[in-house]
Amino acid sequence: MVKNATLGVNSAQQIVGEVTQNLNDAVLAQLPKLNTLKRKLRRVKERATWHPPCPTSIRDLIIPDQYMCLSGGSQFLLHDSGVHDDERFIIVGSMTGLRALSMSTRWHADGTFKTTPLIFKQLYSIHAEIGNNSLVAGAFILRTRMTEEDNIFNRC
Repeated sequence: MVKNATLGVNSAQQIVGEVTQNLNDAVLAQLPKLNTLKRKLRRVKERATWHPPCPTSIRDLIIPDQYMCLSGGSQFLLHDSGVHDDERFIIVGSMTGLRALSMSTRWHADGTFKTTPLIFKQLYSIHAEIGNNSLVAGAFILRTRMTEEDNIFNRC
């Protein structure tokens, strides 16, 4: 039941119902009360889906280990200049995306200010052109400061 609560989308009521429907009376008598089982499963589900609160300042942003890697275990957080950096920036991406960038002769880069998390000023994305105008995401950079002289891509 705990595994179903952690991985599944069913409610605690549904999980308890599915598991107990085919049990005989002797086994059911050994189980805790149904309300106790449901309460425990709800708590398990809450812990499994918990996310850290949104930080209100750049110094409050601590990236938990579970967000530093992709689901397959490969590295996702490529660089973090650190909580003590007043001009902090974070680079995320995948090894596949970095490989695509290293093999591509043409990159497409763009920055946006509108869809950036509140504690950052700019989200910059770099894509590799592969084959017939197909783009592969290479890296995403979150920056806390953005002025024209900071923009290294304007100097290229």
